[in-house]
Amino acid sequence: MLSTALTILFYLAAILIVRRRCEPHSQSLTLGILPMVWISLLSLAGLFETLVGLPSTVTLAIIAIVVVALAGREFRSGEGGFPRPADWVSVICLTGFAVVAVGIAAYAHRLEPWGGIDSMYTWQLRARFLFDANGPWTNGFSNDLALLHPDYPPMISWALSALWSLEGAEKSIAAVCLFFPIFPAWVLLMAGWWKSQNAGSDFRLTIPLVCSVVLPIAVRMNAGLMLDLVLAYAIAASVAWFDWGRHQVSRTSFATAAFIAGWAALVKNEGILWLLVFMATTLWIGTRRNSQIRMKMTSSGFLKAFAVGGAVPLLCLLIFKVTLAPPSDLVDPVRAAQISAVIQPEIAILPTSLLIRVDQLFEGFRHQLTVTYFFENIVPNWRDWGISLWMLPVLTVWGFAGRKRKVSGLLVAILLQAVGYYVIYLMTPYYPYWHLSTSMNRLVLHLLPAWIGAVGFATVKLEQSPNHTTKAISRWQAIASRGAACYLVGMTIFIVWEAGQMPVGAAANPDVTLLEQIEFPETAEASFVRPNIDASAFYNAQFMAVPTVLLADRRTEVLLAHFPTEPELLAYCAANGWDLQKNIGGFGWARNVGGQGLLQPGRGLFGNPP
Repeated sequence: MLSTALTILFYLAAILIVRRRCEPHSQSLTLGILPMVWISLLSLAGLFETLVGLPSTVTLAIIAIVVVALAGREFRSGEGGFPRPADWVSVICLTGFAVVAVGIAAYAHRLEPWGGIDSMYTWQLRARFLFDANGPWTNGFSNDLALLHPDYPPMISWALSALWSLEGAEKSIAAVCLFFPIFPAWVLLMAGWWKSQNAGSDFRLTIPLVCSVVLPIAVRMNAGLMLDLVLAYAIAASVAWFDWGRHQVSRTSFATAAFIAGWAALVKNEGILWLLVFMATTLWIGTRRNSQIRMKMTSSGFLKAFAVGGAVPLLCLLIFKVTLAPPSDLVDPVRAAQISAVIQPEIAILPTSLLIRVDQLFEGFRHQLTVTYFFENIVPNWRDWGISLWMLPVLTVWGFAGRKRKVSGLLVAILLQAVGYYVIYLMTPYYPYWHLSTSMNRLVLHLLPAWIGAVGFATVKLEQSPNHTTKAISRWQAIASRGAACYLVGMTIFIVWEAGQMPVGAAANPDVTLLEQIEFPETAEASFVRPNIDASAFYNAQFMAVPTVLLADRRTEVLLAHFPTEPELLAYCAANGWDLQKNIGGFGWARNVGGQGLLQPGRGLFGNPP
C-alpha cells in the first residue's frame, strides 16, 4: 500500500502548493494537470532505475521531501479561493455520479486487477519488462512483440515500474494510483476551462454541463485502465491551457500547453500526431499578422515559450524512437504479419510497404467503409457515448451561428487530428473492418472532450452585474443547468444497470508464479506452442514469461508448451525433438535436441529463418 500512501501524500501536498502559489483564477486549471505532473515524476524515477541503477525508492523519497517542503512554505497569492458552487443540486448529482464511477472502477478492478486486454498486454506488459531491472529489459521493445505495440512510448510503463519498485512487487493497485486521480482532475480541468472563458460566471451551469457531457464516456475507459483515457485527457488539457494563454497572453500558459501536447505524444503514438497538428496550428494562430497574441507579444517570445515547454518531451520522444523503438506496424508491418498468420489470422495483415499502401487512399471502398462504419456503428452507440456525441453538431452550429466571440482556433487542430485518423484507416495494413471495429470508438474518445470544450465553452458568456457582486443568470441557463443535472442522474442510473452487462472478467488473470514453479529459465527468447493457438492464449503466456520474448513461428533453444494433458505434452516433445525438463500437467518447458522448425498443433510447421 506504499504506492497508495505516496500518491495521496503527493496530491495533498500539491493541492496546498497550488492554493498558496497560484492565482485563484488559474487554480482549477492547474489542479487539473496534477496527474500529468505525478506520472512524469514517477516515469523519471523508473527511467533512472532502469538506466543508471538508482533505486526508485530513493528518487521518490527525494520527490516526496521536496513536495512536502514546498507545501509547507508560505507563498503570497491573490485574494480569494476556489469559486463556490451556487447550484447544490448539481453538486449532489456530481457527487453521486463520482461515487458510482469509483464503485464501478473498483468492481472492475476486483475482477480484472490488471485492467482490460488492451492495458494488460501493452503498457503493463512493458512495465513488467522494465521492472525486471536485472533482466534484458530492452526485450520489451523487441520487434517480435509487434502486435503488442512495442513502439509505443513507455512513459506510463516506467511510472508503473517505479511504483512497483516502491512496493517491492508487481501489485495491480499501483496502476489504480496512476489512473483514478485523472477523473477528478478532469472535472477541475474542464471547469477551469469554462471559467477561463467566462470569468464572471459561477458554477451553476459549469458543473452539470461538464460532468454530463464528459464523464459518462470515460467510465468504461477508466475501469479498463486504458491509455486512450489518458490521451483524451491530455488533448483536452492542451487545448484548455492554450485558450487560457490566449486570453491572458501568458508565456507560462503557452509553455504549459506545449508541454502538455508533448506529454500526450509520450502516452501513445496517436499523441505524436496530436503534437504535430497542435504545434502547426498554434504557431499559425500565434504568428499571424492580425493575431491577438502578436499584438501583445512578439513572435519570438511566443516561439520561445513553445520551445521551452515542448523541448523536454519532444527530446525524450526522439531519443526513444531513435534508440529503442522498433518500426511501427503502419510503416513496416512485415513482422506483425508473420506473427498474426500464426496466432491471429483473422486480422489479415498485408506485409506491403507504406508507399504501396498510400495508393489505397484512392480505393473507393475504403472511403465508403470508413464513413459507413462511423454512422452505422459509432453514432447510434448510446451505451458508450450517451448524448455527448449527438451534441457535437448542435454545439458546432450553435458555436458558429450564435457565438458572442470567436471559437477556439484549435478546433482546426482537432479537425486535422480527425482527418489524420481517417487517412490512417485508408492505408492501414490490417483488415479494414477489423481495424475499424476495434479502434474507432477509442479514437472518437480522444477528440470528443476537446471538441466539446473548444466549441461549447465559447458559445455563452455570462455577464456580470455592474457591482460585480452578483451574476445575471438567465432563465434558460437555469433550465439548462437543471436539465443537465437530471441527465447526469439518468446516466448514473443507466451506468449502474450497465455495470452488470460490462464484459468485465473477459480478460485472463495470468498466474505469474506458474513459471517459477516449473523453474523456467530466464532466457532472451523461447518458442511457444499450444494446440490451436490463438492471440489470447499467446498473450497470456507472454505476460507470464517476462523477461523472455515468446515466439510462435520460430524454433529456439528453449520451448514453453501448454497442452490440455501431460501425455499430449510428452508425445509432442518426443515427436518434435524437444527434451522435456519440467512440467505441471500439460504445462512445461523443454530444450531443443536437434529438431527442425516449429510445429504448432492445428496450425502447421513454421521454419526457422535462414
